Amino acid sequence: MHTLEFLDELVLLCLAALAVITIFQRVKLPPIIGLIATGLIIGPSGFGLVEQDTIISAISELGIVMLLFTIGLEFSIDDMRKLKTIVFVGGPIQVLLSGAVIGTGAYVASYWAGSNLGVNGAILIQQSSHSRS
Repeated sequence: MHTLEFLDELVLLCLAALAVITIFQRVKLPPIIGLIATGLIIGPSGFGLVEQDTIISAISELGIVMLLFTIGLEFSIDDMRKLKTIVFVGGPIQVLLSGAVIGTGAYVASYWAGSNLGVNGAILIQQSSHSRS
């Protein structure tokens, strides 16, 4: 008979999440904080009760999808219309200003360190910092 090695860890993860979320709701903290705390407590960085990376990555990806779905449920069409100016004007301004600050900071830091990164290197660092976020 075929056994599922990850099933015991998955059940442990679900039970721990249920317990921690219940505690967090009694303290009036958001459930998402409880889920993050559960991952920290029983994951490899905590007590190490769940050690399989495939389970951790699958559950975390599912959690992100559910979080984005929940955030999407909170917005109505009227709210989106009110935020239109902020999104279409403020978003590009934020990207440009943060890119300029990061690129300038990288250029100045490399100049002080004596490595003289140059403008192309500063742009590369600025682009890689935006791709991570």
